[in-house]
Amino acid sequence: MFGTNNIEKDVIREEWKNFLIGIEQFISQNKSAENLQSIIDKGLEVFLQASDTVSASLYILNEESFEFEHRISFPEDFKEISEQHLSTLIEQGALGFAMQSGSVVLNTSEQGDTKSYHTMIVPLIISWGVFGIVLVLFDTPQLNFGLMFQKICSLFGTIYGGAIENILLFKNLNQSKEFLEQEVASRTMSLAQSKREMDAIFDSVLTGILVIDAESNKIVKANPLSAEIIGEPEDYLIGIRYYNYLDFNEIHHSSSESNIFFKKNFESELKRSDGQIIPILRTITIISVGNSRYRIESFNDISDIKKAEIALKEANTQLELKVQERTVDLQNIVEKLQLEVIERNKAEQEVRKMLEKEIELNEFKTNFVTMVSHEFRTPLTVIRSSAQMMEQYQDKLTSEEKVEYLLKIINTVDYMQDLIENVIFIGRSDTERPKLVITQINLKDLCTSIINEIQLTSAHKRIININIDAASENINSDSKVLRLIIINLLINAIKYSNDGKPVDIDIKYKDSQAIICVKDYGIGIPELDHEKIFDVFYRGKNVGSVAGTGLGLSVAINSAQLLSGKLDFTSKVNEGSTFRLTIPSLIQKD
Repeated sequence: MFGTNNIEKDVIREEWKNFLIGIEQFISQNKSAENLQSIIDKGLEVFLQASDTVSASLYILNEESFEFEHRISFPEDFKEISEQHLSTLIEQGALGFAMQSGSVVLNTSEQGDTKSYHTMIVPLIISWGVFGIVLVLFDTPQLNFGLMFQKICSLFGTIYGGAIENILLFKNLNQSKEFLEQEVASRTMSLAQSKREMDAIFDSVLTGILVIDAESNKIVKANPLSAEIIGEPEDYLIGIRYYNYLDFNEIHHSSSESNIFFKKNFESELKRSDGQIIPILRTITIISVGNSRYRIESFNDISDIKKAEIALKEANTQLELKVQERTVDLQNIVEKLQLEVIERNKAEQEVRKMLEKEIELNEFKTNFVTMVSHEFRTPLTVIRSSAQMMEQYQDKLTSEEKVEYLLKIINTVDYMQDLIENVIFIGRSDTERPKLVITQINLKDLCTSIINEIQLTSAHKRIININIDAASENINSDSKVLRLIIINLLINAIKYSNDGKPVDIDIKYKDSQAIICVKDYGIGIPELDHEKIFDVFYRGKNVGSVAGTGLGLSVAINSAQLLSGKLDFTSKVNEGSTFRLTIPSLIQKD
């Protein structure tokens, strides 16, 4: 069992005297101790002066591993024995109890075949806790020791630990002092070097700099360039109020918490020592260092820049004038080019028109040849056959037959004449406007005459119905042109209508205009052909094998326009067409 013995009376025994004397000597010698090892040795020697003590060993607690590390044993050959007893005490929990309670623990260790010693654990208590332990080995059992002895050992353990802590603190303090002195010396050298470097930078910077006391407005430092710009030596400027040279611009802090203020890169003026005013680019910085406030004025002479700006403005002005002159010249050239382009476009359009007319003329020639080959062949055949019959059989023909052949020849010639007149009319309408001959025309007589001629010459026999108002019989117009219109409308109506279907002519007079409608019940005109049906040589897509020139409707509409009238139509495929001619009654001229 480990613990304290409180059975005996607390009296000082004779065998303790040497131990107490050793403690007294340790305390008095500790004041003059110079190193840690001396303190450790003298402390262990005190424990060896106790009665029946055979060994004393010091163990220091490792703060990282929390294990006790052997430091020294007196005598030295007891190190192994001491560590064996320590291991036993750790297993029994005696060491843990001593650490937790901070008091001396007595114990008897059993070491088997080896010699057994009685042990005492003395915790070394310092300011922050247990620093280490002293393991003391005795020959006599712990029951012979009194409580007073344990208290004395505990008290000396505290004194011994405190002495070790003091020497360690003193040693650390000396080391810290030496380190601090070295650091101060290093910092002093660094600051001196930094000052030299800053002074070198301050003196070599390519900007004039003045450091000004913000309270007195006096210059406290100036770099060489600022002195050069102002025109005074650096030493002369120290103590001079800065507004002798710079415009006074009072700068207030925007916040009481701020210790720095900037006003950057603004144009200002500087008055040199010779009175000359020069433009500068200026920056103001106000800083607080401790209780002092400084105004840093940095500036650059921008006289050359200003001169360059003036020269640049003048150059720009001259350049703008030249640009304006060149612009006017360029505009004139552009206008000439535009006129040339317009003229060329006109010439190109004229050439295109001429080309189109040439193409149209070629097409006209081609269509005309085709038309002649088709339209003139049949009537010529009729004339030739009628003439041959009269020549070969003139003795055998009756008077009625001869008259019939003569009439065929005459009517066929009239048909060819009408055809030629259509061609002549188309040709003239492109070159010159025919002159009108205005006479009074009886529309009923004109239409009746035209119907008789058509029925004599046409191979298609049709019933042609005519309906005319009595008030519409007479109109002032050109009979030849009007006849050409009606003939072409009636021929188309007969040609493109089925056998047995009649053709109707309806004539009315309204608002001083004659309205002549020709209606058939034939094949009609497809809607896609409506826009081109009045073009020269154009024929509807549904005419099939029906012969035609493609001139009739073109002649009709141009003739209507010649008479200041208009021609329009309505048509539906397989139901017929109605053409309506509207012409005014023209004034006769002498």
